Order: sequence, then C-alpha cells, then structure tokens
Amino acid sequence: MMMKNTINEDRVFYLDLLRTAAILGVIAIHVTGYFVTNYQTYEGITWWVANVINSSSRFSIPMFLMLSGALLLNGKVAENPLALVKRRVLKLGIPFMIWSLIYFVYKHQVVGDTELSIVSFVENLIVEFATNGIYSHLWFMYVILAVYLVSPFIHRAVYGASEKEIRYLLVIWFVVSILLFSIQQVYAHFNDGFRYPLVIIDIPLAARYAGYFILGFYLYRFDIKQAWRDLAIALGAASLLTTPIVTYALTIDAGRLVESFYSPFAVTNCLAAVAIFLLCKQRSWESLPDKLRTLITAMSAATFGIYFIHMMIQDFVMRYVDLGQSITMISFMLVNTFLILVLSFVMVKVFNLHQKTARYLGA
Repeated sequence: MMMKNTINEDRVFYLDLLRTAAILGVIAIHVTGYFVTNYQTYEGITWWVANVINSSSRFSIPMFLMLSGALLLNGKVAENPLALVKRRVLKLGIPFMIWSLIYFVYKHQVVGDTELSIVSFVENLIVEFATNGIYSHLWFMYVILAVYLVSPFIHRAVYGASEKEIRYLLVIWFVVSILLFSIQQVYAHFNDGFRYPLVIIDIPLAARYAGYFILGFYLYRFDIKQAWRDLAIALGAASLLTTPIVTYALTIDAGRLVESFYSPFAVTNCLAAVAIFLLCKQRSWESLPDKLRTLITAMSAATFGIYFIHMMIQDFVMRYVDLGQSITMISFMLVNTFLILVLSFVMVKVFNLHQKTARYLGA
C-alpha cells in the first residue's frame, strides 16, 4: 500500500526525499572525485574521507533509475505506447541536446579557449555528442533516454506479472548483471586484468540498467516481508562500510585509484541503494517541519535541472569561491557539496521564472 506521507496528493514524499538525496550524492561524487583520483597527493585522512563520501554516495545512479521505474511503471498501461515514448523522450531529450551544446561551447570556448571554424565546430559537436565526449556527467542522459525508449514495453511486461514472477526476473538480473560483474572485477584485479570470458546473458527487458528500473517498481509496489527487509537493510549497511574499505585495499595494491566498486553494478552499491530505498519507504516523515518538507519536494522537482547545470556551478565554485585558509580539506569537500547543490537549485528556480526557458532547459 502506498504510504500517505505526501506534501500533496500527487507526490509521495519519500520518493522526493530519495531523489533529493540522490542528486546530493551525485554532486558529492564529483566534488570528491579530484581527491580520490589523486591518491598519491592526498594520502591519509583527506583521501580516506573523500573515499568514504564518494563510496557512500554511489547509490545515487541506481537510485535515479529505481525512482524512474517506481513512477513510470506504476499505474495502467498506456493505450498508445509510441505517443508516451515520444512525450517522455522529448521532455528530456530536448534539454539534453541544448545542454550538450551549452557544455560543448563552455568546454571549448570558456575553459579551453579553443579556436574552431564553423565547420570544425559542427563536426566536433556531432562527434563528441555521438561518442559521449562532451562533458563527463552527461553520460547518464544516454542511459536514461535508452531506458525511456523501452519503458512502455517493460511496463506491459511487468503490469500483468505477479510479484513472484517479477522477483524471479530480478534474481536472474542480480546474479548476471551485479554479482558476476563484481566477482569478475575482483578476479581481474588480482590476475593482471585477465577476465574469464564468461557467457554474457542478455536478459530480455531487464539487461543492466533496465534491471534497476524494474527493481524500483518492485520495491515501490510490493511490501517486503519484515525479515527480508531487515536483512536487506543490514546488507546495505554492511555494503556502505565495505565499499570504501575494498576500494582502499585494491587501490593500495595497484598504487592508483581502482574504481571497480564505484560502479553502479558493484554488488555493494546495489545493496546500499535497496537498503536506503526500503528505509525511507518504511518510515513516516510526518514529523519533519513543513518548510523542510516543502524544500525537499521543490529540490526533487528540480533534480534534472540541477543535474544538468551543477558541473558548471562546480567549476565556478572551485575557481572563484574562496572559503579561507583556515578551512580543512574535509570541510572544503562538505561545504562545497552543499553550496553547489544550493546554487544549482537557485539557478533552476531562476529558469522557472520563464516557462519556455524552464521547459527547454529541463528545469
């Protein structure tokens, strides 16, 4: 049964809370990325804190996909799936193309100061857009658009399925896409990068990222038995502790950052995302102050706009915002994460002052 912890009848508050937490996690990953990547420079407590923040934020990408599945696969099957695909893809695709152009210009003309002729500009834009080379964070848009393209057909498949049938599909997906991936990553690390040529099972309708899409729908729609829920939460908590430790061990062994357990398909990140989803679902949030609930809901509604713009805001903050000499690197990471979130949110609200601007920029 749907929980009634909503700001209004059209929104489920814990989903808004999860989406806000996910976008905060994405920003935290990008802020701490410089520190964890430069392992040789930031050894010691600074690197460890960056690693812990980065690791504990890795639930974010799985969570975004799970939330999309919870919302888009819930309800009746659309009578005209092609019209639904068109509406969903255009709603996100147009802002994605516009932001790709903005970031292309920003990267080459503002950051890189590259001189390009009109022909070279167009050629490079097409090549970089086609190869996911415009800006690092835009890779997720290719993933979510691909899932959106097939979402009506996934919806038809799961709408008439029983809980047991969906659970069966998710178990297969977990073993193939999550468990085998994690095992192979660890094996390859200790065997000079060699990976056994395992048979790749392409699960219809639930391959890789689409599996998270269905997982979110399953966790949202069905109540999990208390014993299984407690086990999932315990495994998720253990995973949040395991990811930074395993990352540290592999990094020490390699002498450079090893990001195998930063992947969305690492078993620890999958379990952490499930645990966080279930924790937020089972709790009543009525005791939160109304103003805080309203702010979280507003940030949730602005998520895609924040996602698009936050890298540009991050560049601005890193270059021009002076937090003073007395602040520690650890405080620097935490303050910048929240500052970038707030500034990105403010910019999205500014875009919302003009309806067409907001629509074209995904605000």
